[in-house]
Amino acid sequence: MDWDAKMKRIEEIVKTLEAGGAGLDESIKLFEEGTKLVQESRKELDRAELRVTKLIEENGSFKETLFEEGSDDS
Repeated sequence: MDWDAKMKRIEEIVKTLEAGGAGLDESIKLFEEGTKLVQESRKELDRAELRVTKLIEENGSFKETLFEEGSDDS
């Protein structure tokens, strides 16, 4: 499932749980599914952050900075 699909599904789960129409068993299943999707999404964000983080040399030492779109020094 891609990022957008995960976010859409999480939103659907939240709306269903907030509406209160689901029974206890269904609510628990939805909660577990939502929790799993959030954990997967958080890991995906962490991996993305690592990919856009770069090291730059500054005064003889390395400093970690986030990649800025459009920077010329890549």
